Amino acid sequence: MSKGRRIHGEKELNELQRARETIKKLKRQISSLRSQLSRATSSERLADLQDLVARQIEEDKEQIKINKKYNKAKSRWECYTCGGGIMEIRLMNLPHGVYYSRKCSNLECDNKTAMKKYNPATVDGVVSEKDEE
Repeated sequence: MSKGRRIHGEKELNELQRARETIKKLKRQISSLRSQLSRATSSERLADLQDLVARQIEEDKEQIKINKKYNKAKSRWECYTCGGGIMEIRLMNLPHGVYYSRKCSNLECDNKTAMKKYNPATVDGVVSEKDEE
C-alpha cells in the first residue's frame, strides 16, 4: 500500500490537469483585475473597469455554453472500442473538396472511420485541434 497517495487513472489525470489549468487562468485574470483596480483612481477608470468586468462575465457565460456543448458532444462520440477516447473529426483538404474522417483521441486506440465529404451543416461532433491538410 502506498503512503497515502492515490493512484489516478488517465481520465482523472486529464480532468485534474484541465482543472489546474483553469485555476491558473482564473488566478491570472484575478491578478490582472486587481492590478487594474489598484490603478483606478478616478470615476472614469472605475466605469472602464465596470465595463471590463461586464465583458468578462459575458465571455465566461459564452465559454460555459461552449464547454457544455463540448461535453455533450464528447459523451455522444465516445469511442466504442476503447471507451477512453472520443471520436474526433479530422478534416483533410483534398483537390476535389474537403473530406473528413473520425479517429479516436486515445493514442493507444486505432479506431477510425472511412473518409466522407465534409458538410459543416450536417456533420456534428468534436473537431480535432490537429487538422491534417
